[in-house]
Amino acid sequence: MIRGLAALLCLALGGAAVPARAASYTFVLPDIGVYDAGTAAPATAVDTGQTFAGDGFVGLYAAGIYGYPAFASLFGVEQNDFSRTIAQIGIAVLDGMQVLGATLGFYLETREPFGGAGLHGVEITGYAGSGALGYAWNAPDDNYGSVNAWVDLGSNSVDVTALVAAAVSHGDAWLNLHLRGSDELYLYTRTEDDRDAADLRLFVIAEPLVVPVPSAWAGFAGALLALAGARRRAAA
Repeated sequence: MIRGLAALLCLALGGAAVPARAASYTFVLPDIGVYDAGTAAPATAVDTGQTFAGDGFVGLYAAGIYGYPAFASLFGVEQNDFSRTIAQIGIAVLDGMQVLGATLGFYLETREPFGGAGLHGVEITGYAGSGALGYAWNAPDDNYGSVNAWVDLGSNSVDVTALVAAAVSHGDAWLNLHLRGSDELYLYTRTEDDRDAADLRLFVIAEPLVVPVPSAWAGFAGALLALAGARRRAAA
């Protein structure tokens, strides 16, 4: 009798958690800016009060480029005071998940020769978004930290696991990423003719958090009570 109840207890414990299964997620992030008609390439928009919806990015020019700040149709991580990029990703699908890994991939097409050659430093800062992507030359002070990487012409990938995991653990529905160059080189990809020319992608591997099954815990408690009663009867 006691052996049988002990076996029942083992079964109850074995069913006390949902098996976790990892899954991969790919977020496609094109240029989502709306630019002023007739502007020279790269196209720009001077109304920096507007916002843009959906997964994607917009390029930013500093006030010193044209004498005023502007959105720009490029994925820019040029030298610190020239162009930057902000992206937003709807991550509600990751709610209740544990992020195992996350990589930001992108393609850099052009290097201006006057900036020099070699690897280019990039800083990526993550922070909570709202789904309305607006102009932000600097990342907000309230953020999830930054990662730094070296990039070059062609395809690049940067580990952003810490940023994505922080946003998911905080229950954010949107994650914003702010990208800026950290040296004097000029690397970018223009997107006025192809909104997806930068091939910006967020790749995430995540698994469901292990959650106790209520019915299994009930069985566990019942088995414990029955086992205790059987031992009392055996002792008597």
